[in-house]
Amino acid sequence: MPDYKVIPNPTNFHPFSLAAAGDEFVFITGLGGHGPSGEISDDVAEQARQAITNMEGLLVSVGSALSEIVYFRPMVTRREYAFEMDGVFRQMLPDPKPACAALLICELADPRMKMEIEAIAQRGARLSV
Repeated sequence: MPDYKVIPNPTNFHPFSLAAAGDEFVFITGLGGHGPSGEISDDVAEQARQAITNMEGLLVSVGSALSEIVYFRPMVTRREYAFEMDGVFRQMLPDPKPACAALLICELADPRMKMEIEAIAQRGARLSV
């Protein structure tokens, strides 16, 4: 049976972990654009940039990398935010890009959040076209 290491949510905003890392897969969920001290920009592109930075830090801390992401799901609270985030994702996620499905949702747990992301990374994965 596989063992998973969980990465707790540092803000304690809710009781669930931000990530679970096993021998083969790393699951990241509910990751927003909060900075190290809990601050969050009002700009959705900056939130997306910080969220990717946060995700990269989580992946590195468990021995993975952005290049091993095989599935990526951003969630936004307004449709127009998706286009603002896309530019950030194109810039910060390595090519080729992982499979992706964006969701438009009503709101998020922290009312300052305009977006959050989920991702699945597979250790040793090499995406190709």
